[in-house]
Amino acid sequence: MKITRGSFFVFLFALTVTLAGPAVLKAETADACAFGFEGAIGPDHWWEICAPKNLTCAAGQRQSPIDLPAAPAGDLLELRFGYHPTTLEVENTGTTIEVPVEPGTSVLKIGKEEFELLQFHFHTPSEHRLQGEEFPMELHFVHRNALGELAVVGVFLKEGAANPVIQQIWDHAPTAPHTVSEEAGEIDPEDLLPVDRGFYRYAGSLTTPPCSEGVRWHVLQTPVEISAAQVDEFRAIFPVNARPLQLLNGRPVLTDGL
Repeated sequence: MKITRGSFFVFLFALTVTLAGPAVLKAETADACAFGFEGAIGPDHWWEICAPKNLTCAAGQRQSPIDLPAAPAGDLLELRFGYHPTTLEVENTGTTIEVPVEPGTSVLKIGKEEFELLQFHFHTPSEHRLQGEEFPMELHFVHRNALGELAVVGVFLKEGAANPVIQQIWDHAPTAPHTVSEEAGEIDPEDLLPVDRGFYRYAGSLTTPPCSEGVRWHVLQTPVEISAAQVDEFRAIFPVNARPLQLLNGRPVLTDGL
């Protein structure tokens, strides 16, 4: 018998408490449970793909992305980016274009905690919104600490001048799903960050199945420029790969006051 959302909602909510432990790296990439962004494998159906693994996508209360509101300044821990050049390999995961980062090359420090940069990838349109404003694309830097906890830094991409670093990635991006380019020199992830690194902070989740919660989100306030042609180049591979907005459910959103 097919499971329906209504008849098992209470069951889903209870089970979410058990499932919503520390997020794992696998969740921001495609796995054997194929998902997408439209139709029968789109966001409305993620909860039932590979159930019970993905039930948090429906029953979670701290889901991402969100529309970032006008937020008060808080006493937030400083973000310190220790990014360094890494060998450029580009992967088409089947749901995004992703650049893995060599182990031990780049870290993010949140206060005294250290998170290693694992990979960065792209979404179109932007998954988060900024007080209702949607951007053409969004870049996610995924980090993990020694306890396996994740911290993601989001960067909005707005239309403007062509971005030479992104073009370097696009030039080596495979169009076929689940393929990886050959090594093509080096790339420095820090070159994809804005000069002004003021941020919004909130507690959220991964934006792809299994939608695990416990992710520390820091979305930078200042967008980085990308040309309209570069947006179109990405959309030729992935026309849409953004999860719809999720309910805030009373979560606090703060800024660092910069």
